[in-house]
Amino acid sequence: MRQFKPFAIVLLCITAASCNRKPKPDPAGQSAVPSLVAKAMEHTIEKNTGGDAQVKIDNNSLRIESKEGQFQMAAGEDLTIPPDFPKEFPVYLGAVLIQVISTPKGAYAMLKTPAAASSVLAFYKERFTADGWTNESTMHNAGMDMIGVAKGEHKLAVVLSRAKDETLISLTHTEP
Repeated sequence: MRQFKPFAIVLLCITAASCNRKPKPDPAGQSAVPSLVAKAMEHTIEKNTGGDAQVKIDNNSLRIESKEGQFQMAAGEDLTIPPDFPKEFPVYLGAVLIQVISTPKGAYAMLKTPAAASSVLAFYKERFTADGWTNESTMHNAGMDMIGVAKGEHKLAVVLSRAKDETLISLTHTEP
């Protein structure tokens, strides 16, 4: 049996949303695209996993529930850190959350801040040391920094990059 592939589903969403067709609005005046995409995604997931799936698409978010677990994704600038986001992960003060993904095996968040990457990097190094994380990897290459740490069976990664006048912070948490 094939395993559920969340990124394939996201690609399907992006493809469907970028179609040039102008769908007819539903009776409430909303576009029919989200419900059509959701139905297509449910069918694809059910076909590939052999189980039921429920897909909900709202404004800037996507939620999938199947026997594989729950997958959630949201993007935009009016987001908040979800309550189930790992508490182990320090969030840089003043950073704005622009994307969040949670899966049965981990979580991902992307934030942006006007702070210099060197300040953000120093913050994460200090916090990880103070909180008892073991540094497993560090990399600096062409304007990008990465730190990988572990504590018990939990693994965290921070990737920093500069885009225009902002530092982008990618946080990834993987569970055992």
